[in-house]
Amino acid sequence: MSVDQPFPSPPELPQEVPAVAAPFRKPFPGIWGAIALCLIFLASQMFGSVAFAFVAIVIGGMQAAEELMMLGLGPINIAAFALTMLVGLLWGGLRWSEVVRLTSFHGVLLLPIVIAAVGIGILASELDNLTRFILPMPDFIAQLHQDMVSGGVVTAIALVVVAPLTEELLFRGLILRGFLQRYGTVPAILLSALLSAPFDAAFLRVILPRRTREAIALLRSRTHGMTASFRLGNGEQGTEVACLPATCSAVCEVG
Repeated sequence: MSVDQPFPSPPELPQEVPAVAAPFRKPFPGIWGAIALCLIFLASQMFGSVAFAFVAIVIGGMQAAEELMMLGLGPINIAAFALTMLVGLLWGGLRWSEVVRLTSFHGVLLLPIVIAAVGIGILASELDNLTRFILPMPDFIAQLHQDMVSGGVVTAIALVVVAPLTEELLFRGLILRGFLQRYGTVPAILLSALLSAPFDAAFLRVILPRRTREAIALLRSRTHGMTASFRLGNGEQGTEVACLPATCSAVCEVG
């Protein structure tokens, strides 16, 4: 402070920094990201099966490996699902709570869910029996169906509980979520159903499993949660397992 300047000058105000818009990031996954996740899921299942079979052969021989493979279906599927979901969450920068929403839904929906699951399973079985006269089931798939029947309770748990849980969380939790935000309801449901159809236990049934997945995806989009889709997935897979003995008998008759 001096005589010529009795009062200190006011501090300079900070200059305004122009706002920079944050880069727009599309919801994850898109179609290519979803395909990549499906390939990771498939590769993880194949690698897990090969590794499990190798360890079983080393420990107990070929006969033990064939018996233990049915026991390993559940753990292998869970491990492949966990790896795929981890990759998806890290890739998309998502939280688990964003992907898996276990919301309640009206109990009135339970009856049509059960009827739809049982009806679709029966129709799929009949269609499969009819198409087998035109397109016989490959030997390795027929053998796999036989192994499923001989697996008993362990196979039933793997197919009715583990498979719907992992597939619904991946396809109707992570993938459908991104599709709904990117493409809208109808394209998202059709695309997610198409991607999940090859993972269905009914290998040669293309049309009806896709319709089942569309119904599950529609339930997921309407209820905004995974609970209803879990119910329908469990019911549909349970019907598939119940029809396996009849399917194997039809294969033997055709063969």
